Amino acid sequence: GRASKDKDPADGAPDKRKLLEQISTELNAAMRSGDRQRIRGLMQKRDEIASQLNDRASGSTAGTTAAAEATDERAKSKGRGRPKAKPKPKAKPQPKAEENEANSEQSNGGQQQEESPHDGAGDDAGGGDGGDAESAARLKKLKETGHLDLGDLRKASATTYNGKKMINIREYYAKDGKELPGKKGISLSPGQWKVLKNGMKQLSNALKDEQTKELKLGDMRFAQVKEFKGRWYVDVREFYSTGEEEDANKSPTKKGIFLRPAEFEVLCEHARALDAELEDLET
Repeated sequence: GRASKDKDPADGAPDKRKLLEQISTELNAAMRSGDRQRIRGLMQKRDEIASQLNDRASGSTAGTTAAAEATDERAKSKGRGRPKAKPKPKAKPQPKAEENEANSEQSNGGQQQEESPHDGAGDDAGGGDGGDAESAARLKKLKETGHLDLGDLRKASATTYNGKKMINIREYYAKDGKELPGKKGISLSPGQWKVLKNGMKQLSNALKDEQTKELKLGDMRFAQVKEFKGRWYVDVREFYSTGEEEDANKSPTKKGIFLRPAEFEVLCEHARALDAELEDLET
């Protein structure tokens, strides 16, 4: 015959628990009646049944634990030989704003712009025609306000003074939401302006080639291409004579203005528009 299977350690446990509940009921009745002999007998029987239940529970737990361990071992054996997943690389931290600024300074060599004759204003601030759109915007503003915006609060305009027409090239300053004319600047007569217009190409070429150039406008007024602290400008200024030969012995006055290359190019580009404004003036 075939060998019989081993019984599960948990078989018969419900009957034992039911018997244990019955013994507990009888034990409570014996305690109430005070039957000591019956109490001792019931307690002994209760302890025996409880011990049997504990042993069966331990066997079942052990079997469950062994089965779990066997399952874990099979899972481990299946996982052997498989390559481990590589950990994902950590995201590179983004540099802080201070670090970005430091890197920017290092990439630029840490150089700072030298001070220009414009109280430290940038070399290209507001300069250049910036294309047709910007050029058209300047012409529109010139017609609306009478001022040609050269950039960085530099303006050129056609105006009158004591009944005389002139071209005024001046630096402005902002106050209380308004732009007011400053001390830096010069007013050119129509004749001086015409000489400057005719010589603009020569001055512009000298500026690009970084070569000195002087153009006499008349009445001790000059337009000079010169270098100042490593930068080149067009200086339109009035001089005064310090000797018999006024052109050879002259010193600059405060009446004048330094124009950056970009500002001078805007003046050259829109010179004809300023002429039209000058012609329309009533004296």
